[in-house]
Amino acid sequence: MVAVAAAFSASGAAVNANDEMFRATQAARVSLGQLLSEVRRADSVLVSTTQIDVIRPSQQRLANETTRRFSYNATAKKLSMTINYVGGTSATYEMAQNVSACTFGPAVTGVNSVGQAAITRVPIALEVTVGSNTVRVNGAAAPRRAQQ
Repeated sequence: MVAVAAAFSASGAAVNANDEMFRATQAARVSLGQLLSEVRRADSVLVSTTQIDVIRPSQQRLANETTRRFSYNATAKKLSMTINYVGGTSATYEMAQNVSACTFGPAVTGVNSVGQAAITRVPIALEVTVGSNTVRVNGAAAPRRAQQ
C-alpha cells in the first residue's frame, strides 16, 4: 500500500513538472516568435537593451497607431507590448510572465541598397523560468523594408 501511494505521489509530481516545463517553453517560443515577426515586418526599429520600438508599415497599422513598444520589466519579470497612438497610449498587453532575463540587441547596422545606414540584424535572447524549469530561446531578425 505504501508503494502505491509513493508511485501515485511521484506520478503527480512528474505531471506538474511536465506542465511547468510546457508553460515555460510555450511562453518563450510564442513571445520570441511575435517579437521576431514584428521586427522583420517593420519599416524601422529603435533598439535598446530593455525595449524595442517598432514602426509598422502604414497598411498594417491600426487606426492612429504610431509605434509598438516591446519592453522587458526585470522587477516584475514580464515582457509586454504597448501600442502607441496619435494623442495617447493604449493599454499595455502582457506577452509573457516569469521572464527571468531578456536582452534586445545590440542591433547590428549596415548599409542598405541606397547607401543609407540601416539596422540589418536585431538579436533577442529570452529566458523564462517556471518553477524549477528554465527555458532559454534566442533569435535574430532584420527589418526587411530597411534592407531595400
